[in-house]
Amino acid sequence: MIKPQLNILIASILLASCFAQLSFPITKVQRKQDGSRFLQSKLSVVNSYNNVYILQIYVGSKSQTQINVQLDTGSYVLWFASKSCAGCEGHYPNRYNCQVSDGCVLSSQQDELTFGDGTDVTGTIGQVFVQLADGTTINKQYFNYITSGKDIVSGQEDGIFGLGPLDNYNSAGKYQNWVNILFANKVISANQFSLYLDNCGNNTQTVNSRLMLGTLDSSYLQPNTPINTIPVTSTQQWTISSQKVSFGGKVISNSPVDVLIDSGTSFMALPKNMFNAVKSVLSNTYSIQYDSNQGGFVGACGQRLPTFTFYFDDINNNQVTYTLEPEFYALYDSSSQQCAFLVSQEDSLIILGDVFIMKYVPTFIYTPYLLIQLGLSITQPNQIPFLPSPPSDNSFPLWAKIVIPVAGCIVIAAIIYYFYSRAKSQKLAKQQQQQNQQFQPQQYQQQQQQQQQQHQYPYPPFVVQNGQQVQYPYQQQQQQQQYYR
Repeated sequence: MIKPQLNILIASILLASCFAQLSFPITKVQRKQDGSRFLQSKLSVVNSYNNVYILQIYVGSKSQTQINVQLDTGSYVLWFASKSCAGCEGHYPNRYNCQVSDGCVLSSQQDELTFGDGTDVTGTIGQVFVQLADGTTINKQYFNYITSGKDIVSGQEDGIFGLGPLDNYNSAGKYQNWVNILFANKVISANQFSLYLDNCGNNTQTVNSRLMLGTLDSSYLQPNTPINTIPVTSTQQWTISSQKVSFGGKVISNSPVDVLIDSGTSFMALPKNMFNAVKSVLSNTYSIQYDSNQGGFVGACGQRLPTFTFYFDDINNNQVTYTLEPEFYALYDSSSQQCAFLVSQEDSLIILGDVFIMKYVPTFIYTPYLLIQLGLSITQPNQIPFLPSPPSDNSFPLWAKIVIPVAGCIVIAAIIYYFYSRAKSQKLAKQQQQQNQQFQPQQYQQQQQQQQQQHQYPYPPFVVQNGQQVQYPYQQQQQQQQYYR
């Protein structure tokens, strides 16, 4: 589990009252398949402040000690504290006392676990009897029996239940985790689990979230929502590859990067280059600055913050996109009228935590190979009073601000000149046509007069030959006719 700094919420979490005895409604659907009876369970999960999602388990074959564990798809270990844990004072309200008579056996191997919020715990690896709230039992479940801790950051959880692809402690069992074991023992019909996370809103906690083993209940999905299947890129973690990421329309990553779907992280984590790109947009466009003490961006809730868009390739190499709006990833403090976007930096990995899982129900599939399916959840987003008209998220450089208006003026001038020249040409053509129409009658009259003159005197009366005037025969004939008359 990798958790970003959550100082904004930690104060309120630590002041919350200890866990009350809660009712966990369970739905079981049993059916026959190959002569076996399978369970398809929906285990109720406690949502504490939208910060930690907790499953109630019972540890020990006899003591049945209640342990409230955070569901964590980003790790593989089940761990909880011993009653004598050094440095755990004020943390982990419910603790366990490991005894052989209670089905708990410890090895001589120790392991240290360090988390992104600074928590550091050390314990002894062992095996113990575990029972879920629906009565499903897991014999000899590997776990880390925590005996010491330092720099602990915790809420109401007593430990963590890892839901990673494998269990590194279970070397004898080919590193199968507890979901694999339930499937192998024909307890569940499919080697998979799904998580539905609700939004507790103004409540401190709710019990509406669900861990679904061996099934996906479509009632937790939006009607007719597509379910895309995306291949997992690692055998160690539930990571899928994002081909591109944009923030408010601005591309902040244009190369493949692994994305961990992590229910143990409350918010998000980004690689340094993407983090800096987000920081630039929020500070320059929205006047929201990064506060290292708070572990996130904090500022007045004015214009609506940008939307993240993640681009993935499904198992058929079709591009699918998933958006994450500020109503999901941001927090709102009504007393100060401020917004907070909590995010941390990672070396090369994107971590999408509970804020993403609240919007998209993930199904984690183990066989025939590792896959993640995502479908749009029925969970409603936070109500944040953003202003209705957000600014454009695309900030133009100075050269663009100069070149674009100038180019626009040139284009407009060219268009005006074109239509002006065209109109002038049409006017000149019309005038020429009118002149031609006036000239044609005059020319016709002149031609008629010339023809009449030629008809009266078709030949000239004489020509000059050898310096003397010689009459044409036609003229001589006319003179003779006049003589005889």
